[in-house]
Amino acid sequence: MPTPLNPTVSSVDFSTRTTTNTVTLLASNHARKKATIRNDADVDLKVGEGFTPTSILYTDILPPGGRYLVGTVETVYAYFERVPQGRVLATEHI
Repeated sequence: MPTPLNPTVSSVDFSTRTTTNTVTLLASNHARKKATIRNDADVDLKVGEGFTPTSILYTDILPPGGRYLVGTVETVYAYFERVPQGRVLATEHI
């Protein structure tokens, strides 16, 4: 019988942020089996797997309401063109 994955959910709430467009969503974790990101903010999220994304350098774009399956054990970052309203949820399974 397979071992169940234990999810850890973290949330980045942008209601208190005024100047930061880049945030760390998931720390590097070599025990990570899988992870997902859900963009509940009001602007596109640019994902960087293993590097800090910018407006022109990123792994993928998540529109508002979008989901993303993380494909790395490295640190995962998010970049927004402007400070968003809303939050981003990151769920990590180890």
